[in-house]
Amino acid sequence: MVFVVLFRFMRFIGILPIVLNMLSSYDGILDEGEQKLSSSSIRRRKGKAFPFWTMKLIERIKPTDPIGDGFFLDGLEARITPTEDGGYDFISGRIPSVDSGHAVLWTKKEYSGDVEIEFDYTRLDDKDERSVTACLLYFHAEGNGDGPYDRDISKWNLLRTVPAMNLYFGHMRLYHISFAAFDSRFEPHAYVRGRIYKAGELEGTNLSPDYLPGDFFLAGLKYHIRAGVKGRELYFQAERDGRILDCSWEIPEEDRRSHGRIGIRQMSSRSMHIDNITIRTEG
Repeated sequence: MVFVVLFRFMRFIGILPIVLNMLSSYDGILDEGEQKLSSSSIRRRKGKAFPFWTMKLIERIKPTDPIGDGFFLDGLEARITPTEDGGYDFISGRIPSVDSGHAVLWTKKEYSGDVEIEFDYTRLDDKDERSVTACLLYFHAEGNGDGPYDRDISKWNLLRTVPAMNLYFGHMRLYHISFAAFDSRFEPHAYVRGRIYKAGELEGTNLSPDYLPGDFFLAGLKYHIRAGVKGRELYFQAERDGRILDCSWEIPEEDRRSHGRIGIRQMSSRSMHIDNITIRTEG
């Protein structure tokens, strides 16, 4: 089915998708040979949902236009549209596995030290376990400073109009969390994964363990997400109807980062509704 869709698309606009896709032959969802490590991570809510630590609220992002003063966007085909409920529909390109269809929503501000993002998330796409696709969170993102890849990533936005994965893991340093992610090549298919990009190869960037949430992330349901960096801990928590998915990874001392932007990434053919975005830093 994917090949039929791609063929029709190529016939409609020529060879553009082939040219764009040559920028990266690897979408970065899974390293070959990586072992999926199971972890019991879903529990029922008991008491306070998010007992992490006291943080100081520094901003609640509610732009008055589709991107507003708080964000900028990577991706030729990406769209973000305000909705009547005060949230936003964040839509990637419609054709799977084409680099021009990926999308990243970045904060214009850079943050230092321990940082956390909180938001409500609803899957709008109908991707299932036959897919190879993911949504991602980025923390403390900076360029590697070599050539055009300035540490301030906003200075090379034009290089990411086609947001191929290798532009990020190959030329940025950041923390990465995959969620609402599916990989049909492995059983079970759904996973949550932490990584550290080191401006090099993707291989060897994964943090242990992988979390295997089964059918936790379903389309059309609202999730309250809270994720961030605290000291040497990278963490992710999602709550739905009293069920909580808890994930955390230890950051090696030599890979600690302390400054940069926060990003929300979607692979092509994915879409989400996001609302009530709040960013906190340690108080």
